[in-house]
Amino acid sequence: MRMRGLHGAIPITLLGIIAAAGYASAATPLSDYSARLGRAAAAVDSLLDDGTKTPEDQKILAVLDSVKRLMRPTEEIAFGEQTVHVDNAWLHDAIARLSRQYRSHEGTADERYSALIAFAERIMPLAERVHAALDAPRVDPANQRALLEGILAQSDFQTDSQKESTLQRWIARAWRAFVHFLLRIFASRSESVPKPGNASLNVVRVLIAIGLVAALVIGGVWLARRLRRRVRREKKREVREVLGEEIAEGTTTEDLLAKAAELSRSGDYRGAIRRAYIALLCELEQRGKLRLARAKTNRDYMNEIRSDLVTYEPVLRLTNTFERVWYGERSATKEDYTDFMGGWSVVGGRWPVVGDQ
Repeated sequence: MRMRGLHGAIPITLLGIIAAAGYASAATPLSDYSARLGRAAAAVDSLLDDGTKTPEDQKILAVLDSVKRLMRPTEEIAFGEQTVHVDNAWLHDAIARLSRQYRSHEGTADERYSALIAFAERIMPLAERVHAALDAPRVDPANQRALLEGILAQSDFQTDSQKESTLQRWIARAWRAFVHFLLRIFASRSESVPKPGNASLNVVRVLIAIGLVAALVIGGVWLARRLRRRVRREKKREVREVLGEEIAEGTTTEDLLAKAAELSRSGDYRGAIRRAYIALLCELEQRGKLRLARAKTNRDYMNEIRSDLVTYEPVLRLTNTFERVWYGERSATKEDYTDFMGGWSVVGGRWPVVGDQ
């Protein structure tokens, strides 16, 4: 089939190529990227939320295929006149591995399910953090761009080949240069008549080599200490970050509930439910039921309280409500928020401030 214009026949396939090229080059708003990522994460999470440990393989494969269609291999996210390049190679690689495992029944069912959980624990935090960057208060588009770049630079969202850090490459280059230097120092010289001062020159070379080795050792110790301090700081940070939102030191459950009530009075019932759910997790941590951490997902928290049947069932209902409203991009009503807070009171043992009072 051909279409005719002013300049004659143009093959339909050529038009398709031109359209595809225009689609590939178009930048995507952050809101669209976040929404698709949220739907993909919710679809994966649904596989872990059906009450069974071994969902049907065909269902898993269908969900993985839908996630692959939702998330393009690469895309550009627009921030005004600037863009951020998103490389979803890690996600497509993980989907390819999982699909191969389920199609060919590699390993045991438990091993395949563990791989599925590992995938969920990568895509769900990504969706949470991108959504938090989109909805972060007092963050302008320029800072949102920096936030997104920082999120995508994390090792969980890169392929194995991309994880090699600049520091690792620098160390490798420095080591190769050092070995080459030693080889040059101790390389056998041409067989010739020994010259005066040759012995003292060799001593100087040995001393230089010893000094370089000592410098490398001292530098390595210093670097290791810096890295350990950085890890400790990161761990402290992780304890007070929930669902991509940092909780200021000293913030109490009551503070978070008061903020939820404030949001509800302004008509933001969806945001109020999110803040109340974070307050619930903080309350459970204060009771010793779970431990908050930056990288944990809702599923991690549910697994921590699974053995406490009295707490698990009502928290599971609240979690399902929160995920439908937040990750499902569904609008929430005053009744939704009131019902949620009613469930909150069952877990919290008290009736929190609801708002709209």
